[in-house]
Amino acid sequence: MILFRKIDFKNSISLIAFLIVTFTVSSQSIVQGRIINGENNPIPGANVRIAGTQDIGTSDFDGNFSITTNEEPPFTIIVTYIGFQEYEQIVENLNEFIIVDLGVSPFIYDPVAVGRNEFPMSAAIKRKFHNRRIHCGAVILNERWLITAGHCFQSLSNKTGDIKTLRFSKGRVFVSTGSINHKEGKKSEIENIFPYEYKGEKYLPPETLYDLLLIKLEEPLSLSGNNPRNVEIIDESELILSYDGLSAVAVGWGSTKNETAPEELKKTELGITSYNDCLENVAMASRLSKTEICMGPKDKNVFCSADSGGGVFLKINGKVKLMGIITTGSTCENEGTHNNQYSTFQNLVFYKSWIDKTIADNSKE
Repeated sequence: MILFRKIDFKNSISLIAFLIVTFTVSSQSIVQGRIINGENNPIPGANVRIAGTQDIGTSDFDGNFSITTNEEPPFTIIVTYIGFQEYEQIVENLNEFIIVDLGVSPFIYDPVAVGRNEFPMSAAIKRKFHNRRIHCGAVILNERWLITAGHCFQSLSNKTGDIKTLRFSKGRVFVSTGSINHKEGKKSEIENIFPYEYKGEKYLPPETLYDLLLIKLEEPLSLSGNNPRNVEIIDESELILSYDGLSAVAVGWGSTKNETAPEELKKTELGITSYNDCLENVAMASRLSKTEICMGPKDKNVFCSADSGGGVFLKINGKVKLMGIITTGSTCENEGTHNNQYSTFQNLVFYKSWIDKTIADNSKE
């Protein structure tokens, strides 16, 4: 007699699924390390990826990163951060804690000191720790609101693309306004931050698309004098007239040729390149987003680390207006070794509806 045994397919499937998951988890590895600059300071917000894979990570407030991967060593990690040359390192031992030294951040192109009341709408985002050094720039839109680059706050967070964690990071910095020397500015606490999110599209770090963020202060600024002051955003008709061949002024707190951590605000005048002309540059075509505008020259050092979040301004009929926010620099390298890429900034004409709506919706007391 042949006996047939009843099989519990439900439990069998569960067991198979468990074994598959266990095998997958056990085959994964974790790569850990820390990213610093030439002065041994941590670099938050650097992008780290394993070459040839989709495995990516972002360094946290202390410069630490962790990536989970199925790759077996040896493999190469690639580290990129605005203001520094791209860095590659071969990982041969997973038990090794990797220290990545990106060196000293180079300099903004041909910088000039800013006059005391020349750009009073410029502000500094400073860390509450790490000797209160400059973290990013920002621009004053009105007495309660400023605008900056989204990655300035992502770099203070521990998770990629986590908006809740992004908002938590606001407690690690404050805003300094009213002076071209960030050590002499008035301190303001941040009430909340609003990364770009509009009509189903949003900023998802570490991507460069929609790399903008609005800051709401706890207390209003006094804008009755010359410093600080707010600024208007240019409208579309003014932007069209400004394209190709004309110059704009970029203002930032980033490193210069002679200073790695300047205390005073600097400016540089740069030519504007149209979107289509910029796309013709092979080096730019793969990374340029629809919301960005290119600035040159492409064969010189331009924006570096702390310049992020600073403003790009035009003078129209004698009045200074805000055209964009610095978000992505070309790789800042030594003279003669540049990677032939333009620097870019976010075109605020594209974002004006989001800016107006976000401020209106969150200004009701």
